[in-house]
Amino acid sequence: MILVVAATAVFTGCSHPAASVTRTKAMTGDREAQYTLGRWYATLEGEPQGIRQNLTEAAKWLRKSADQRYAPAQSLLGMLYEKGLGVPQDYTEAGKLYRKAAEQGIVSAQSALGVLYSTGQGMAQDKKQAAVWFQKAAEHGDAEAQYNLGLAYKNGEGVEQDRQQALMWLNLAARRLAKVTKARDQLALQMTPDERGKAESAANAWQKR
Repeated sequence: MILVVAATAVFTGCSHPAASVTRTKAMTGDREAQYTLGRWYATLEGEPQGIRQNLTEAAKWLRKSADQRYAPAQSLLGMLYEKGLGVPQDYTEAGKLYRKAAEQGIVSAQSALGVLYSTGQGMAQDKKQAAVWFQKAAEHGDAEAQYNLGLAYKNGEGVEQDRQQALMWLNLAARRLAKVTKARDQLALQMTPDERGKAESAANAWQKR
């Protein structure tokens, strides 16, 4: 999901039928419609519906949905608070929202919560909790979480140091994230051909599950 921060804050009047229906549902308290409207305002997805990006409006509608415990809204609103988009930057509030969404299985929120635990932004730094949430998101295929989990195993942060586990997760992450290649290759150079082969086989087996 891409946010373009410089966009103009305008709602063009619900000229599109889908926007009219969604807005009407949102105003009557439908949490899914509130989330959809908030997402349209937060991203460029709303332009085909006649909605221009407005991060303040996005936060307003996402809050209404999040207060009804709708996990996707909690996750996206958490990102707005983390980045300070449409709302004052607030890592503590971001962490609370990410946790609520993460506990309901939103993978991106699990990954983001792991980052906050790892850095200590908005909460007490806790590398073990960071690894727990990275693991949950990594197991569901989140490449950023796989990268961070690989680094955790590489450095023994929050988990017992395990170079083979580290290389396995870095191998998986590198298949989708170019930035991971350097860290993966540096680790691989420290390992024997047999260790590298086992890590690669483990990554292939994981991907085929």
